[in-house]
Amino acid sequence: MTKLLILLLRINIQATLFLLFILLLRCCLPRVSKRYVCLLWLLLLIRLLCPFSIESPFALVPQLADTSTTTGEISPPAGEESNAQASPSHAPGISLEPESMSATGGARSPYLLWQLPICWLGLWLIGVMGLGIRYLLQYVQMKRGVQFAIRLEKNIWECEGLACPFIMGCWRPQIYLPFALSEEQRKLILAHENMHIQHHDPLLYFLALLVTCLHWWNPFVWLASNRMKADWEMFCDEAALLSANRRMKKQYAETLLQFAGLSHGLAPALSFGQSLTEKRIWYIFNAKPLRRPGKVLLITGICVCALQLVSVSSQYLLPIPFPTAYPTANSMEEGWPRGEVVWDAQLFAQQIMDCIRENDAQCLATLLHYPFITKVNGVRFRVSGADEFVQIYAQLITEATRTDILDSAITELFSNQYGYMMGQGSVWFSSFPQEGLKIYAINSIAE
Repeated sequence: MTKLLILLLRINIQATLFLLFILLLRCCLPRVSKRYVCLLWLLLLIRLLCPFSIESPFALVPQLADTSTTTGEISPPAGEESNAQASPSHAPGISLEPESMSATGGARSPYLLWQLPICWLGLWLIGVMGLGIRYLLQYVQMKRGVQFAIRLEKNIWECEGLACPFIMGCWRPQIYLPFALSEEQRKLILAHENMHIQHHDPLLYFLALLVTCLHWWNPFVWLASNRMKADWEMFCDEAALLSANRRMKKQYAETLLQFAGLSHGLAPALSFGQSLTEKRIWYIFNAKPLRRPGKVLLITGICVCALQLVSVSSQYLLPIPFPTAYPTANSMEEGWPRGEVVWDAQLFAQQIMDCIRENDAQCLATLLHYPFITKVNGVRFRVSGADEFVQIYAQLITEATRTDILDSAITELFSNQYGYMMGQGSVWFSSFPQEGLKIYAINSIAE
């Protein structure tokens, strides 16, 4: 469940960056053949539909680590401020159990935090189903509108009452034309619509609708869908008029103007009278082919972008705010290799308890995030590194502190916006970029 949300977020980060590149290319090269831009749109569709990524050290997009509550470094608490923010446990008789905190309206318990991904997943599914039902109803409405159409030949139909020509159908697309078209208009329109079929645009259009349903919450996906349709139309205009003279182009532009703004407005079909008529006419008369050096440079850039689009960095740079207080059941039984980055809250808590149980100062020193400020014998002390921590270990980890930590139930760790707590506030740890989970506060309990 959480992994699905992480996957959606990672895909949308990559797709949004790639979309910005496509929009920049469209602005910088408005006269370049739409063939290349449509190839980029195809890559974007693949990224938004494909759940897989290749791990690469050259990728610009980092992986998202399924970590705990915070997305950046937490300032280590200091002195009395530390106790006020992180743990009031040093006041005698005060218990910091999750139930008591939740009951008094304080920090949320791990159970409540764990419900957040469920709510987000439910909201996402409602959006997906809502859009899917809407498109399905529109398709049924269109089918009813052409039920009395007359077949002219193969997949070409004429129908009364149509505002403009369009293609409907994904696997076996059918062309629907209004009555009263002149022979020249019919020829130009069919040239355009047959280019759509030749380029498999009806199938791509269906995939674009599917992408819109799956990623409805991302405004950049809606922007991409709009620009994608416009570029498909211009590419078909370009292909249909590849060998046309200026007179034919002028007549084609007049046909476009005739159907401008007369689109049926229903999503599941490609309409000849789709929007951006002015830009389409400008492109008809101003498009210029690229020379060979430009083609080589552009294709190289597309290949590099395609590699970036399907790969992620091997570094975990972006921890995200989903709690992981309930990992796999046997994670502790498998043991833990010391010195490796850990993102599992229970496994990390087990590491801390192993170090404390063995009174291994060097071991615990590897689990700390430096620098941090603590109190030793009532005096504030800034610990800058592992060597300093080892020197004050015996003073900091008193018998009462040790007992409090070892009494922690690692399957019921308390967590809030500051991270995870062990014992009655003796240890606090959270996630840090590239480091994984680390201890950022130790509150010593006096004997």
